Amino acid sequence: MERRPHLDLVKDGGLLRNTEEIPQTSLVKSAAQCSHKEGGRGPVAPRIIKIRRDFNREEIKVERRVKKRKWRNVPETGNIEEEKKKEDEISKSSKVTAASEEGGADAKRPRVAGTRSFPLQISSYRLHEELGKGAFGKVMLASLADSSECVAIKIMQKEDQPKELIEKEVRVLEAVRGCPYLCQLHAAFQTEREAFLVMEHIIGGSLLEVITKGPLRMDALIFYAAEMVCGLQHLHAKGIVHRDIKPVNVLLNEKDHIKIIDFGIAAENLFGQSTTSCSHGTDLYLAPEVLMKKTYDAGMDWWALGHILFSLVTCRMPFYSGADKEQRINSILHDPPAFPMCMNSRIKDLLEKLLEKDPEKRLGVHGNIREHPLFRNIDWAAVESQKLKSPLQSTYRK
Repeated sequence: MERRPHLDLVKDGGLLRNTEEIPQTSLVKSAAQCSHKEGGRGPVAPRIIKIRRDFNREEIKVERRVKKRKWRNVPETGNIEEEKKKEDEISKSSKVTAASEEGGADAKRPRVAGTRSFPLQISSYRLHEELGKGAFGKVMLASLADSSECVAIKIMQKEDQPKELIEKEVRVLEAVRGCPYLCQLHAAFQTEREAFLVMEHIIGGSLLEVITKGPLRMDALIFYAAEMVCGLQHLHAKGIVHRDIKPVNVLLNEKDHIKIIDFGIAAENLFGQSTTSCSHGTDLYLAPEVLMKKTYDAGMDWWALGHILFSLVTCRMPFYSGADKEQRINSILHDPPAFPMCMNSRIKDLLEKLLEKDPEKRLGVHGNIREHPLFRNIDWAAVESQKLKSPLQSTYRK
């Protein structure tokens, strides 16, 4: 029998495996039939009987058939005991597809370990309307072909996006798994021309829409500030700096809790005193040290948080935001924030410390932001477990 051609596939941790190109599913005109459903499952696939892995070779035994192949470009991260424990958990709970349209007899498993698996071929999804578009590609609303459960699928053209950036985004999304304030990845795979990231669908709009509805009340501002603090601290604890925190990248779910999205330009391995110097992000929200092309760390995310909170409470930008880019940059570098005459003193103090132009003095990286007086009545354990009800749920939800 003629051997079927194979192509690279994004694997967990940014590694690669093979699959053949699959046909594109047709688009439907509306998402009217796409509803949210908890706990939906796809078709049950054969279970892996045995997985044995080291850092040079993977052996998979499915129904007494053994297929061996060497890994390529395997990063030496973690330790063997942790890897073994992870694989033991996967072998007990994960389901795999022993044969599929894409990969012949190659066994597949979810890129993200969890209580359920998602299909690893685009033909298993129905694509609906476009949710967003940018230089990276586009994000489509989709549903599983065998259920009405909705997901968001980021589709990237591989010729326009370096392989390293795609793999990095997968690694970052896997690293932040479990945090309720960061967008969650369900699966990642690719064809010859495109890469696909299957993520949770977040339906509540963005903080930009909240800003357009008028200044937030004090309780709502504190609530969203606390949730963003938890999300950013979780990222930074993993050595990840987002680098593009702005209102359109902070979404709200159906219960009006925040979800930070779009980790495409995030920086990795920034632990402790580590810094980077690559300039990324949207200039309106960039910290002075980034605009000056100096080295920077997680402080740029805290600067952007201050920028967002300022807009939430005033519906204005803290610095000049007109069409003249040179003037925008000059304003960020030299002007003080344009505080209104009447502003709560605790809010103003927090914003001044987040919008500190000297990164060595900026709150967030230096000093414990949770101890700021604005958060004196916050139950941080309840925030981290997302047990607090959003003050906006009855006010802004239509």
